[in-house]
Amino acid sequence: FVVAFVGLFGGVSKADILPCDAVHNSQTKCGSLYFDLSNMKSAQGTYVFTTTDTQGTYNFAMEIHGSGLDPSISDCTYDSGTPSNMALVQIRTDKGGCYSLGQTTTQSWSFNNDTNMLSVVVTGGDGGRSSSLEISCDPNQSTATFAYDGEPFPSSYAFKMSYSGACGSSSAPSHKKKADGGAVVVIIFFVCLILYVLVGGGILYSQGKRGGDLVPNRDMWLNLVGLIKDGNAFVMSKIRGTSSTTSTYQQM
Repeated sequence: FVVAFVGLFGGVSKADILPCDAVHNSQTKCGSLYFDLSNMKSAQGTYVFTTTDTQGTYNFAMEIHGSGLDPSISDCTYDSGTPSNMALVQIRTDKGGCYSLGQTTTQSWSFNNDTNMLSVVVTGGDGGRSSSLEISCDPNQSTATFAYDGEPFPSSYAFKMSYSGACGSSSAPSHKKKADGGAVVVIIFFVCLILYVLVGGGILYSQGKRGGDLVPNRDMWLNLVGLIKDGNAFVMSKIRGTSSTTSTYQQM
């Protein structure tokens, strides 16, 4: 379907079109080239792109990442109920109607060797509507442009974009993950614990200590379980309004 759609629209032969692997997190491989649109953002710094047709009759919005657009972005009633996983939407400027133009779950990508353009087709919109994105390579375009490019076929809407991520790369995109706050705290804790044991044990070793005596503050750690037990008994006795027979805490 993608080859036929893009071939008819662009007037190129089937041999010029390279089908792409399954799309995952807005990344794919077409032939020997890798494409990464996961960081493709608008000039406003968001993943949502908007544009208007030349007559000012319709507004369009697009978000092909993740679960797609929030249906409330249109502020009007959709043709066939509230859609899900909506990649593109057509919105009448008079708020007289909204139409889904395709779903994020139906994305199909291909690369045109002749024009050096990446094509993304989404289907499954209201009333059989679909959309095609022709994304041209611009190494200097770190934020993508987005514009409506007409309706080449009934219920098929075309858009054009320009973005540096559409240039392709011979190497796969990296998948570096940032550690969350909890992971950072855990890492810092264990690093400090290891340093505590090594440095403390080294000092004790230089003082002639051996075996279990190399554990820093050994007596404190041995008594820690008993202290926790006493503290727990003390707290529970206050909650229950009774006196603790095992607690070593003095009454005030």
